[in-house]
This record gives sequence, structure tokens and C-alpha cells, in this order.
Amino acid sequence: MEKNKSIFYSDKESSLFAEKNICFILTSRYGGLSQSPYDSLNLAYHTGDDPNAVSQNRKLINQIFFPTKKLLWLDQTHSDDILDIQNKPYINGFISQGDALICEDKKFAAMILVADCNPILIYESKAQIFALIHAGRVGIQKSILTKTIQNILKKPQTKIENFLVFIGASIRKCCYEISKDLSESFPQKYILKNNSSHKLDMIAMLQDELLKNNIHPNQTQILPNCSCCQKELFSYRRDNITGRFALIAWLK
Repeated sequence: MEKNKSIFYSDKESSLFAEKNICFILTSRYGGLSQSPYDSLNLAYHTGDDPNAVSQNRKLINQIFFPTKKLLWLDQTHSDDILDIQNKPYINGFISQGDALICEDKKFAAMILVADCNPILIYESKAQIFALIHAGRVGIQKSILTKTIQNILKKPQTKIENFLVFIGASIRKCCYEISKDLSESFPQKYILKNNSSHKLDMIAMLQDELLKNNIHPNQTQILPNCSCCQKELFSYRRDNITGRFALIAWLK
């Protein structure tokens, strides 16, 4: 069976998540209605794209992959704000500003938008709770990953050994060049220096943060793909004016 061109990766391809009671998709940039430079499956309203095209793109994904679910999303602000959707009001799926969503309700699918930042899924496989995180450089510096883990662990019957983590495509150390001044705000083990170039390794930062939270490599899957290198994905660093792809998850 030919893979749907609108999907870059999904739980069905994952040995860690296959057969679990959660589904996820990482969308590609293909298969939608948006025109250049947002072509074609842009899922974000804030990029300058035609909002009608964005709405149709979201509707298309909804109808194909989770037609019985309500799609929920945030106004992402590179913060460490974490929203638990339990009893939260929403308008047309929009909840509030923030950069992480926690969900344990099978009525909903949740979405995080990216175009170089790290899309992260955390799943507590026994308690049936998941979180989606938008973790860019600023979010990582604010420890949004640790704070989301801590929020999940406040819920009854949750244990760190039941956690599974997926990190989707994002800009990697091959492409993420930052200024010398900015590089000095990070531990230098995460900076790759080459002459006057300074590149940040966000994945190494996230891996170390997971280990500090007692989440081990056998609980974690990290896609090897760099969004800036991968033409099938949107990349702000590569294109500047561009769309957003998404990590979307829902409980079975």
C-alpha cells in the first residue's frame, strides 16, 4: 500500500509505538491546498498563508486520520507554558497560548506546529496520558521538557518507567548555526565550533534532559531527519517565509 504523501512519519512505522494505544502522525509539506511559498500542506494560520487554505488543509488531515476526534491546538509562543486540556474551554479547537498540551481524553487529537523546532510526544502507556511539546532553543533553555514530564507525574498512577518519548524531525547540528554571543549562553559541550561557525546540538540537550529525568534510550525514539535538509518538510531556517508541519497525536 502506497504511503499517504501528506505524512512524513507515523506510529505505524515505529517499533517503539506500534501496537500501543496511541496514534501519531508527523505531516509532510505535501498533499494540501496552499500556494507557494506555503505549498502545500501548511497547517499554521500565523505564517501569512490564506487562512481558508489552512482550514481546508486541517480539515483534510482530520477527515483522513481522525474523523471522530476534535483537533485541539495552541498559539505557540516559545514559552514554558503547559496546558492540560481537561475541562479547558476551546473555540474551534483553539485553547490558549502555550507550548505543551497534556491530554487524556479520547475525544480529542492534539497538534503541535513546527518548522525547525523539536516536535515531541510523551506517552504514559499505563495511565493513557500523552503530551505534545513544541521545543525550540528557547523552550529547551526554559526546560519545557522537564516541566511537562513533572506535570504528567502529578497525575494518579503515572510512573516514569511507563513513559515513551518520540522526537520528530527538527533542525539538527548540521544546519543550526547560531551567533558566537548566543552560543556562550549554552554549555559548550552542545556547541560545535568550526573556525568562526558555532552550531547548536538541540538533540544532545534533549537526550541529556531525558536521562536526568530517568527516561532511558530504550524508552525513546528520535527521528534522524533534519528539517532544514529535508525538502519534504517546512524549514524556517532554510526558507524564511514558509509553512508549518505538525505532530498530531490521539488515543485509540
